[in-house]
Amino acid sequence: MTIRVPGRVNLMGDHVDYHDGIVVPCAINAFITVRAELDDGPWTTSASVGEQWQCLPRGVIELLGEVPPFAAHVESTLPVGAGLSSSAAIAVAFAHLGANFQGQPINRLTLAKLAQRAEHEYAGVMCGLMDQLAVSYGQAGRALRIDLQTETITPIPIPEAWTIALIPTGVTHELASTEYGQRRAATMATAQRLGLTTLRNSTADQVKSDPLATHVVDEIARAEAFCAALLNADETVAGALMRASHESLDQLYRVSCPELNAAAARAWAAPGCIGARMTGGGFGGSVVALVHQNRKAAFHRAVPEARFVEPVDGARFVSEPG
Repeated sequence: MTIRVPGRVNLMGDHVDYHDGIVVPCAINAFITVRAELDDGPWTTSASVGEQWQCLPRGVIELLGEVPPFAAHVESTLPVGAGLSSSAAIAVAFAHLGANFQGQPINRLTLAKLAQRAEHEYAGVMCGLMDQLAVSYGQAGRALRIDLQTETITPIPIPEAWTIALIPTGVTHELASTEYGQRRAATMATAQRLGLTTLRNSTADQVKSDPLATHVVDEIARAEAFCAALLNADETVAGALMRASHESLDQLYRVSCPELNAAAARAWAAPGCIGARMTGGGFGGSVVALVHQNRKAAFHRAVPEARFVEPVDGARFVSEPG
C-alpha cells in the first residue's frame, strides 16, 4: 500500500499550540510518500530523505505495539529542516500504516497524538499538536482554524484572489538542538506561577512583564483575528497581523534569525504582497507570504527564490490499504 502525507505551512499562531492556543495552518502540496508491504523479517525502512527522521518511524511502530513486520520505502518532495513539518508528515504516515497493518480503523486524532508522542519520546522535541493535526486534516483550498484547547478543527476558505508563497532561507533548523525547549519550559513556568496549566486563559495584564508570555497571549488573539480576516478577504488586516506576528516572534519570543528577517523584509517590499511572516518553530526554515494571484509574476521577479504552494488534503492512502 502507499500513503501520502503533506507538509504544512502555518499562516498564523506559532509557539501557541503547546499552550492550548489557536493556530491557522494549511497542508501544502509537498509530500512524504511511503510505499509499504508486509514482510517476513523484522520491519525495515529505506529512505530517500536521509536518516535524520529514522527515529520517528521506529518510535511510532513501537508505540503502536504488535505491528506485523513490513518493509517500507520513503520518498519526499518535502524539504527537511525548512519549517514545513517533514517530521510530523513521516510520523503520521507510519502511524497510519501501522494501524492499517494491525487492522485498526484509522482514527486521525488518535494517530496524530501518537505521532506527537513519538516526537516527544524518540526525537526529543516537545512539540504541540498543530503539525500532526494539520498534515492529517488538511483540506484543499482551505486553511484550518485549530483550537488546541477543545481539539476542534474548522476549515476556512482562503480567498480565491490570494495565493501562498514560501521563501526558503537555506538555514535548516533542528528543533531538538535549538532553544525551542527552553522557550516552552520558560512559558510553562510562567503559566504555573499564575496557577494555570497553560497560558491559553491568561490575560495581557497578567503577563505584561514577561516578553515570552506576552507573545503567546497576543499571538492567540492574532490567530483569532486572522481567521476573521480570511473570511472577510480583508487584506489590510491580514497583512498587518502577519507582520505583527513576525515582529513578535523576532523581538519577544526570539526565535527568528537574520535570514528569516531578511526574507520577510523582501516579501513585504515585493509587488503583490498582502503579508508575510516566518513560519514554524523558527531558528531557520522559511517565510510564508500571502500574495495577490494576479501579481504572482511580479512578486516572483522581486523574490526569485519564492515558490508558490497550494492548500491540499491531509494524509491519504493513494493505493488501497490491505
